[in-house]
Amino acid sequence: MSENLFISQNPSNSQEEQIESKFQNRHELLFNKENFSQIIEDSMNKELSLGKSFRETIFIQKRLKQKRDKDNNNANSQKIIDKLTISRELYDKCNSMNVAIEHLKEIFIAFNSNDIEQKYRGLVGLRKILCMNNSPIQLILDMNILPNIIQLLHNSPVEFIYEALWCLINISAGSENQVNKIKYLGGIDKIIELLDHNMNEIKDLAIWNIESFCLDSPKIKNYFLHKKVLNKIITILSVNNDENIIMRCLCVIKNLIKNYENNIEEGKVNLTKIVNLVSKAIISIKYNKENKDIRELYYNCLYILSYLSEKLNECKNALLENGVLPYIIELIRKTNDDNDLFIVLGCLKIMGNIIAGNANQTQKLLDYNIYDILKKFMFHQNKRIKKEINWIVSNIAAGTERNIMDLIDNGFFPLICQIFKNENKDIKIEAIWTLCNFSQIKNNDYIKILLNQGLLEVICECLKSEESKDVAISLEALYNLLEFGQKNSSDGNNFIAYQIEKMGLITVLENLQFHRNETIYEKALKLIETFFSYE
Repeated sequence: MSENLFISQNPSNSQEEQIESKFQNRHELLFNKENFSQIIEDSMNKELSLGKSFRETIFIQKRLKQKRDKDNNNANSQKIIDKLTISRELYDKCNSMNVAIEHLKEIFIAFNSNDIEQKYRGLVGLRKILCMNNSPIQLILDMNILPNIIQLLHNSPVEFIYEALWCLINISAGSENQVNKIKYLGGIDKIIELLDHNMNEIKDLAIWNIESFCLDSPKIKNYFLHKKVLNKIITILSVNNDENIIMRCLCVIKNLIKNYENNIEEGKVNLTKIVNLVSKAIISIKYNKENKDIRELYYNCLYILSYLSEKLNECKNALLENGVLPYIIELIRKTNDDNDLFIVLGCLKIMGNIIAGNANQTQKLLDYNIYDILKKFMFHQNKRIKKEINWIVSNIAAGTERNIMDLIDNGFFPLICQIFKNENKDIKIEAIWTLCNFSQIKNNDYIKILLNQGLLEVICECLKSEESKDVAISLEALYNLLEFGQKNSSDGNNFIAYQIEKMGLITVLENLQFHRNETIYEKALKLIETFFSYE
């Protein structure tokens, strides 16, 4: 091989930093505060795109710096450098050499050599070429190198396995067809086997390969589920203290659980165990908003917990019992700036899922006195956060009478009225639902407090909305208040009906009988016939 392949590189061009540079633009896009709320919303609610550009955007989200625990003396802490079959001098020289696209032919010849030293030089050269921006993935595949790279994953020296895994990680950032070729040649099966390797450096790259393949298509994710990869990842997560591996495991779990509930293959998983292990990760690793790796870890944890708690009631119970909620609540109380937006959204999603559960689950969360959190973010500038908060409040108001009274005692009625008057229709609808739920309270003292604070006037204002859903909900609330007025009138006259007449809203109600929406017509007619029959 030409000697120019061995020109020393600047340390800034190390293997990891080359990949960091390769995907830097996508990384900046991910954490751009103007784009982030939309990205997380898509991540929470949409299937991942199969397009190359989106897979690459997600790929950089998963890119994490290598971390190693040097003080750990068990077998897993053994290093590649301690198990070399080549000389240390050759190892260092290869890892510091400079390569360019023009060297690809020389690299190809070296890689196909029967000489172990030349082969290693060629393999490292391939890895470095693949790490470049706009790397020639298809050109390398056309040279029929891929089968030999995959073959190195089986019974090869660890330094060869390590470099081969790096090559596959970079190829997996290519097109769907390129990734499928790895699967066709048996590469994915060999990577799965390496999850059981006794060296963390190998295990780490095997997990990262699976993480990258998960982004490609539902078929590959289903294949991983069929091969019980999720079980293997859970086992690794439960016994490994390497922070880097923990983060990678969480990325894989996040991508696999989305397909798990629809998967009919063997390899069933205890999803409650996942909730408990992920909760343990949040508790054990302190949040640091300045550290993007830790922020990534927390985001993945919160995504997993929010997704599973939305789907399964037993996962809600696990969250309430495993001790993680105090950490989540304390975490959201500490957040203050835009760097924490995705943390706030994840925490709110979990809280909202529990609040939307049964009465017992709702009350257990409310026992943590989260009303200060709801007030803190109720008028947040981020639309998604504001909508989540108001959705949570409306669900609390849909709970027990004690829940409604607690909201009133904590001063939420004027805040809801403010939301109704000033927000757009997507958020206003949550306020209208809350007001309607307030109207259902049976406690006379509390309903009088609400009436004195203007509940009737706000609900009557809702009747003038152009949105059919707003009007239908408002008619329900008005019916509740009129029913209260009928039951609590000392002279036989409904004082709520009197107030409605005084505000000149009888005509509005009559006109609603001719509304194009049949539900509104029926509700308006029932209300008039029940409480204004004398008209």
